[in-house]
Amino acid sequence: VFLPQGGCGKARLSTPTGLNVNSLTLELGWNQVSEAAYYTIRIRGEGISLETPSSRNSYDGLKNLDAGEYTISVRAEPGANTESGSSGWSKGYTFVRDEESGLIMTAVNSDTAFEVSGMGTADVNVVIPDTYRGLPVVSIADRAFASQNTEGHELASVVIGGNVKTIGENAFSNCYSLSSVTLPEGLEEIGANAFQSCRRLTGTIKLPDSLTVLGERAFQYCGELTAIEIGSGLEEIGASAFGECDKLTKVDIPSTVKTIGSGAFFQC
Repeated sequence: VFLPQGGCGKARLSTPTGLNVNSLTLELGWNQVSEAAYYTIRIRGEGISLETPSSRNSYDGLKNLDAGEYTISVRAEPGANTESGSSGWSKGYTFVRDEESGLIMTAVNSDTAFEVSGMGTADVNVVIPDTYRGLPVVSIADRAFASQNTEGHELASVVIGGNVKTIGENAFSNCYSLSSVTLPEGLEEIGANAFQSCRRLTGTIKLPDSLTVLGERAFQYCGELTAIEIGSGLEEIGASAFGECDKLTKVDIPSTVKTIGSGAFFQC
């Protein structure tokens, strides 16, 4: 489809339409324009004004933008051997780039939710958000933060978001500098070895009422813990769950607990 350009009579390509951003990948897309050889994407906002080409009717560079609000427009460009002119700029699309923590996230549950799969570039005092790119963060993967002891980037504390239901096996094991953990109401399962050998984990751990399963060796060798507050929904305490927590002096076990594994409080 061609539109007249005006005075010189030269035709223009059609203006691109249908701009949208995929919330999972942050990829910009738009409807393909017939006979366009490539496209120019214009991005303005947060102190920047740039134009960049794309050979496809998509652009994956939005994830590299700083947090803030941007206006995006797209123009279709002709090939070298055509007589048509560039299209007009599309209607501006407003895109808000949210602040992100630097945590590594992986889409799960048929791309309806996210799981934390690594520490990435996050600060040593980690806050796992309730949502990421508009979708709930529902789990922490096996070994997501395991042995996070790099000098100058040792995991020090973690606050876990309210949509997290499961903490995977070895998720925080051997994080020797981890001293504080906040578990959300809504958490249902803590996997085996999840906090094993977090030797500086200090004070009282409060397990939420929603928790039903505490895996084997979940807090084994957490030698600075002094008390455990177990929520009213816990049914199973795994073997060696608090084994060798030698400063542990107080645990109240609710009537909901049906199973206490071998050595759950060994050498406490």
